[in-house]
Amino acid sequence: MKAVTQTIYGILIAGSVLFASCGSDAHSKQESPPGEQPHPAIPADPGHDLFEQRCAGCHGSDGTAGIGGAADLQTTIADSVAVVQVVSHGRRSMPAFGQALSTTEIGQIARYVKQLHR
Repeated sequence: MKAVTQTIYGILIAGSVLFASCGSDAHSKQESPPGEQPHPAIPADPGHDLFEQRCAGCHGSDGTAGIGGAADLQTTIADSVAVVQVVSHGRRSMPAFGQALSTTEIGQIARYVKQLHR
């Protein structure tokens, strides 16, 4: 249980650092051609990329595929801690990713999964 708690704290800290760095001016400005209004750059979401690589095969890109009994992530009531637990340790036919992904990557996936919720 201590390892799980440490993992959760590590993910929360990593998420806070990642969130804080998203507001940096270096990432939010983009040069526009003369005469055009500048458009803010949309930073790439590493959680989206990891989700597409590791999760979309069963959950689908929008989280609703349900292949092999995969949960509908748009309607799931799981909170972020529960999502971290499932991604880390697996559930039913879903494999565990705790050994394959870092705690930061698992946190990024969990944050992205919460964005899918409708």
